[in-house]
Amino acid sequence: MKKIVLASFALLAVLAGANSCSLDEPQAGSDSRIEFVIPEFEPDDAATKVTTAVSGSSISSTWDAGDKIGVFPDMGGDQVSFTVSAGAGTGTCSFDGHGWALVSAAKYSAYYPFSKENYGDANAYKNVKVSYLGQAQTEKGVFSVGGFDFLACTGAEPVFDNPARPGGLCTFNFSHLGGLIILDVTFPQAAYVSTLELEYEEALFPQAGYVDLSQDTPVFTATAMGNSLTLDLGEMSVSANETVRFYMMCAPANMLSEKATVKATTSTGTVMSKQLSGSKNLKAGKTWSISTTLVASTTPVATLKATPAAFYPGYAANDITFRVKATEQYTMTTSVDWLTLVSSNSIDANTTEYTYRTTINNTSSLRKGNITITGATKSAVVKVEQDGLTLTPPVAGDGRTIYTTTGNYKYRYGPSIIMNDNGTIDAWFSAPGTLGSRSGMADVFTWQRTSDGGQSWTAEQVVLEGTKGKLDEWSVCDPGAAYFDGYYYMGYTSTTNTSSSSGLQGLENDLFIARSTSPSGPWQKWSGSGWGSNPQPVIEYDNAVSGAWGVGEPSIVVKDNTIYLYYTYDAGGTAVTKVATAPRNNANWPGSLTLHGTAVDKAALAESEGASSAGLAHSYDSCDVKYVEDYDLFYAFHTSWRITYNSRLSVWTSTDGLTFTYLGDVTGNVIRYAHNMGVSGDGLGHVNLGRTQYVSYGFSPADATDRSHGAWSTYWSTLTY
Repeated sequence: MKKIVLASFALLAVLAGANSCSLDEPQAGSDSRIEFVIPEFEPDDAATKVTTAVSGSSISSTWDAGDKIGVFPDMGGDQVSFTVSAGAGTGTCSFDGHGWALVSAAKYSAYYPFSKENYGDANAYKNVKVSYLGQAQTEKGVFSVGGFDFLACTGAEPVFDNPARPGGLCTFNFSHLGGLIILDVTFPQAAYVSTLELEYEEALFPQAGYVDLSQDTPVFTATAMGNSLTLDLGEMSVSANETVRFYMMCAPANMLSEKATVKATTSTGTVMSKQLSGSKNLKAGKTWSISTTLVASTTPVATLKATPAAFYPGYAANDITFRVKATEQYTMTTSVDWLTLVSSNSIDANTTEYTYRTTINNTSSLRKGNITITGATKSAVVKVEQDGLTLTPPVAGDGRTIYTTTGNYKYRYGPSIIMNDNGTIDAWFSAPGTLGSRSGMADVFTWQRTSDGGQSWTAEQVVLEGTKGKLDEWSVCDPGAAYFDGYYYMGYTSTTNTSSSSGLQGLENDLFIARSTSPSGPWQKWSGSGWGSNPQPVIEYDNAVSGAWGVGEPSIVVKDNTIYLYYTYDAGGTAVTKVATAPRNNANWPGSLTLHGTAVDKAALAESEGASSAGLAHSYDSCDVKYVEDYDLFYAFHTSWRITYNSRLSVWTSTDGLTFTYLGDVTGNVIRYAHNMGVSGDGLGHVNLGRTQYVSYGFSPADATDRSHGAWSTYWSTLTY
């Protein structure tokens, strides 16, 4: 790998050998010559602000045999790799064509180190990955920077002015994308040192990013920041008062506002450190020289290395695990209420491993806390940080029509979707009552199953109908399915207003619930005190306004020991979703509901968008609610401006499932004239983002002539949170 050495300047590196790919058709390939030039690192004038500058020989870069460089043509095509062989380590080498030729009309860009990841992507040259994580130094004073001294050159043009070499010459004058940090560290005591860190309180180090080779000047763009830069030293042996030189590569970083700490951690967990007296704006191609004497820690109680996974951004609970080495009694306290001890395990006689859980919910900013370990004579602190997550609405992806209407009152809408552990998906739909076993019904439920994410489905079955002569005789509509504790539960809408002559047909609805041990039935219906064949409403419309739509369109979520039952309440233009809860451990939970009032105030959203109160209930649809485990948040989805050209899928979130805040609208692939949507979740209504999720809804085809009378198809697509 490429080395940083202390020697006289060695500017020109020459390469021999290439892979079997070619950038273009050979012309006189053996006459082509390609040179790669590395600039020296320049000492920064500001280096003395912190320490005395490095003295002695100049610093230069040389190539090692086997180093690979990638080259892209601007005429399009894949990269080519050049491998250093003959002349490695010298200053006057070159790569000769050997059948590979330059083109006079072309320009070329190059980067180091070469990566196979950049094959096969037409835009790979615009996103060449860079990462400064994983640096190591196992020899004193020698650092093979290799893949960390990232180099780039753009817009190199070949010249053809030498008759003796008609194949042309192309010289790549590389630029360093990062700076070189040189640390002369004096150790106060003999030790085996595991890591050396340059650390800040704030995340000032660009740790990963990319370089765009299409730009006139190659510049590193950061995509991840951290508060430390770390060298893995293995178990390097140092003596008391010994000074060792270390090298770190770092992306350009402005650290003028903070003070850095140099910290060495030994194999036994002892920390030696020293805070520097100055700060630095590290520039590409420059050096920063640091000379410091560490101070032995007086607090070797704990080995305070947290697992990296503890700090990924998100709302969900994360764990931080660390080990404490101690030979005396000690206590542990936390500075914030979002850190909770969940386990402690003895590793050996003197070592205990602790796991704390962070439960940072509903925050979009970085939060910090401490775990303090206090003994009779020693103490230590674990610093814990966790980023919040800036939520954006989900994105709808690839989709397809899974039901195509053939005319008025031909529909499958309002889907309720359960994802099973075996990879299959169950879906229930509202369908015309004409599919049922008897005449006069308005709606029935059909059920289908898919094993390939909605590409194909089992034969449709009618699985739930109204009970003849009972309160739900006219319809079962708007499925809301759940599965837990051995039963499928199905919420649905129905009404006793069945006569078209009354003017109330289909209005003043109530909410009912049935259950079954199978997704296709048979079903028992809630009868007011138990489960049987005499259905009674779980929630009745209170008739606050005569002739209003009423109550229904349920959605069920189970979290911990609580069942959340969501339902539409419309008393004449009041398009809100309300919520009731019940204990999960009660088999007759529909009889133990506690009403909590409005959860999603679509009326407020409608008013903000200028919807008239008269048309409100017909513009903003029912909510399908899910709990997203990864974010520890409830999500409520509904269509807005239903069955119109401007229809959309709207999203709300909640931390407690009782009160929701408007997040925005689903972006991506959304069909116009949409209505009555459903989103996927498991039987508890939970979403696991490790699995592909889906959204489905009814829509009126673009060529429909009568959108208001059930000429609705059904769309199905992926949904990414």
